[in-house]
Amino acid sequence: MSLLYLSQQITIYGGLILVTIGIFGNSMNILVFSTIRSYRTTPCSFYFLISSIFNIAYVTINLISRIVSTGYGIDLTHT
Repeated sequence: MSLLYLSQQITIYGGLILVTIGIFGNSMNILVFSTIRSYRTTPCSFYFLISSIFNIAYVTINLISRIVSTGYGIDLTHT
């Protein structure tokens, strides 16, 4: 087992775990901060809600493209 193979496997499986946990955690933040009435009235919770929405987009776009390019060797800039 080479070091390159090991780093690819860590990138694939570790990245998929991070994507799953990130999307689940941010979805729970969105659920909590958009349904509880006392959280909807404070500006800080509104900023946290918007941050969670953009964080889901960031995790989905950037981390999945990193997994594909590093883990599988597919360069997305040439497709």
